[in-house]
Amino acid sequence: QGQDEGMSEGRRRWAGKQLAVGILGRHRPCLIELTSSGILRILAINSMGTQSPKEKFAVEGEGYRTTTEAECWVEDLAGEVELKARGSRPDLNALHFLFPGRERRIDQHKASQPLLIRVQVLGDQGEEESCLREINQATSYWAGKRIDTHNKISAILELRFLSFDTQDAAHVRQLHELWTLVFGEDSSPPAIAGMAGDDSNPRGERTWSELGFQQKHRPQADFRDTGLLSLYLLRYYCNHHREIATSLIQAYHARDDHLGYPFAAAGINLTHMLAEVLLRKSDAKTAKGALNMSQLFLLLTRLTTQADAQSSIEELFSCVFALLEQLWVKFGATYMMFNSVLKAVRSCLEEYIQEEWKNPTGNLDKLRHFNVNQVELPVSKHTP
Repeated sequence: QGQDEGMSEGRRRWAGKQLAVGILGRHRPCLIELTSSGILRILAINSMGTQSPKEKFAVEGEGYRTTTEAECWVEDLAGEVELKARGSRPDLNALHFLFPGRERRIDQHKASQPLLIRVQVLGDQGEEESCLREINQATSYWAGKRIDTHNKISAILELRFLSFDTQDAAHVRQLHELWTLVFGEDSSPPAIAGMAGDDSNPRGERTWSELGFQQKHRPQADFRDTGLLSLYLLRYYCNHHREIATSLIQAYHARDDHLGYPFAAAGINLTHMLAEVLLRKSDAKTAKGALNMSQLFLLLTRLTTQADAQSSIEELFSCVFALLEQLWVKFGATYMMFNSVLKAVRSCLEEYIQEEWKNPTGNLDKLRHFNVNQVELPVSKHTP
């Protein structure tokens, strides 16, 4: 039963609802549903008893079962929804929906022909027009949101191709900021080998390995596979989740050498894993092309809570970092088990994607509160 008001200007989000009751084809009762995540569904009602669809709808759907006749992201409709008269009954109008052939099945690379669904809305003309208006508003909203999210995430992912340059003051400043976010403004960042005026092997009491880089004086070497993307995400995490990040670094130093994982190196590996999940299933050479075939990306376009929607990939990184620590503790992992734990993190992320895909919630809370109790540790022989 519809209970929200579609587009809410105050919250700037779509609050889903069941739009109408109708007749599918010539005689099958159905519901037209638009979920809060922008999924448009035609639900065929399988059993109604002796009452009419309208009467059953009035008691909030108790007593009937439905099956999904067709569904898609509302902005993916193959054409505008049209109100047309039925050929055999010019006095009866029906809404014509043109659903994309593959619906929401990303794994179906070759889409079949669009599916035409005709629904005669029960009620007066005002209900038909209201249904059309709701669908058009939702289409505009979600299409705009997908474009905005696509542009933002693809721009962030392009940082993978920017190498850290010790002669670039902006790059060095970002690395220094990462240090001070963790150790405080009063702590001077160590020297970086390769900077103008620095020795090839700088000397000093503190080194970049304290932050979890693998080389004491050449932190830039760790960025070779992920470019500035991992530095960007590490800075976000240490800035917006500083207390947690600091505690992870403290835990690393408190553990025996073989029982902990280096913070920065772990973040770089998580960055690489996220990029793989976001961009796989496509041969596109750029993030802009590859994202369109990514289930995870499409779920990120459905985020509606303010913090998650504004910083989707950054908060996603924060979630998987928290998962890494939970699984590390659960398995009592050692440094030699790092890649096995990383694989377990990826398995958790992929399970989250499959569950969230069924009915997106509009936030990352299911990933934040992922139950790791049933997670098993894969076998891996490699260290980070």
